[in-house]
Amino acid sequence: DVDKNGEKVTIGTSDVYEFDAQHLRAGIGIYISSGYQSKGFGKMAVRLTEKYCFEVLGLYQVFCRISENNLSSIRLFESLQYKQTGRHTGWLKFNGQFIDQFQYQLNNFDFNLRENHES
Repeated sequence: DVDKNGEKVTIGTSDVYEFDAQHLRAGIGIYISSGYQSKGFGKMAVRLTEKYCFEVLGLYQVFCRISENNLSSIRLFESLQYKQTGRHTGWLKFNGQFIDQFQYQLNNFDFNLRENHES
């Protein structure tokens, strides 16, 4: 939520999905309303979700899946040092065409390196 004219406004959400307690991993996703994109809220949401996953849930790694045409999300996750680890060819149907979906991952070691480097 952000403060807009003295009122709290929900501008997006983040989620943790496909939680796997055995392998200590989960997917993370975010949605930021279009009027609030490219203002740092997405990065903040990802970082808070990562912190929860690694420090509270004790996960080894998190992942996300991004369609090939979602360039802003690709740039966001790559800027946070996620590594592309997979590609599903023709996985999603978008505007009558089949497009690829990428998988990105970040493990707790790389998360801690990034966090310690930035502090």
